[in-house]
Amino acid sequence: MPPLRNRPGNPGRLSRSWLKTAVKKKRIPFVTYSDDHDATWVRKGKKPYYGYKAHVVADTTEWCVLNGHVTPAHVADTTEFENLMENLSRTEASPVCADKGYASKKNRGLCAAHGYEDGIMYKAARGKPLTFFQRFSV
Repeated sequence: MPPLRNRPGNPGRLSRSWLKTAVKKKRIPFVTYSDDHDATWVRKGKKPYYGYKAHVVADTTEWCVLNGHVTPAHVADTTEFENLMENLSRTEASPVCADKGYASKKNRGLCAAHGYEDGIMYKAARGKPLTFFQRFSV
């Protein structure tokens, strides 16, 4: 989608009718801004989101939250994995399961360094599909 202010035929100005039509046809999201200066935008696929993201560690056997924190929406999951693993007192060889957002060599090494079993999902790269083992592990 081109920037709104650079529309051909009317640069720098937006007509009210064009905005209503664009929102109605979902070319642009209808947005109301808040006074919250910490919240940020992130785009997943083609859909924009505004707000925060929760990073949580939970115990699946006792059904309780062990650690967690909230970040602005644009913060990547891979960078927050180390913060989640801090002060985590689990038995050695406990599996650490995480979605593809946390997949990185650094995070896998962090699991090994703490003695946890690596249960982080693998993420396919463009032009390199996952192997059979990577698709069905954990």
